[in-house]
Amino acid sequence: MKFDIVTIIAPGLLGASLAAAMREKGMAGEIRIWARRAEVRKACQREDWCDCVFDDLEQSVVDADLVWIASPVGVVGRIARVIAPHLRKGAIVSDVGSTKSMIVEQCEAALADSGTHFVGSHPMAGSEKSGHEYADASLFEGMPCFVTPTDQTENGALNQILEFWSLLGMELTETTPEVHDRIVASVSHLPHLVASALSYTLAKSVDSTWLKHAGNGLADTTRIASGSVPVWKDIIQQNREQIMPMLSSLILNLEEIKYRIEAGDADTLGEILEQGKSFRDQLN
Repeated sequence: MKFDIVTIIAPGLLGASLAAAMREKGMAGEIRIWARRAEVRKACQREDWCDCVFDDLEQSVVDADLVWIASPVGVVGRIARVIAPHLRKGAIVSDVGSTKSMIVEQCEAALADSGTHFVGSHPMAGSEKSGHEYADASLFEGMPCFVTPTDQTENGALNQILEFWSLLGMELTETTPEVHDRIVASVSHLPHLVASALSYTLAKSVDSTWLKHAGNGLADTTRIASGSVPVWKDIIQQNREQIMPMLSSLILNLEEIKYRIEAGDADTLGEILEQGKSFRDQLN
């Protein structure tokens, strides 16, 4: 698989890593980058995974065969509306956002009359670091990836996106945008909120000098709280309908743990800890 021209819009960690992976695997003849900030454009131009940079969003997608929108989730739909009139007929547009229902609805509406195809994607790869400077061509290998077609998705475009992610070594799951959002609310969005809430609690409750006594456990538990705040604000707002039930369940379980500790009910507390351990051991 090789596309003549690929445009990547907003080259953060995922967008830049996409470019690096495509260049390494020979999947694109020309890789274009659009970035809002001049300093990012200048930095990308120095990278071997970038052939040319654009300061004009509309011009960046002209004649492109494949366009990746790698922006924060809150602006994906808006970008799709801006680029729609400038896409060539038959072009494929996809994204890397970690919410899907709102993005897919907005992008399908934006591209409905453009003669192009939208396919929602979510590669579950990355780290707490963000920015093009952390680009990693191997970022996607062995990681899970969702592709979220709807009744409006064109089969040829869907198959190309599935093949694209497969060539990058990802483990694919094809499902609806709604099911995707329920899954990631549990396995991604709730864990981030837990790490952030723990960090927030400690920041308000403990002397900062105590941190020198912290072991790896605290760092491991709170690592993902270092993720980009603007990015995560958008994610949480877009998927709040699916996140809220999970948060409510977590709060109930914390209240039960609190009650068992207060009551000195070591046996039930032990059962809770054992169930938690058993679940965690499945992740190894």
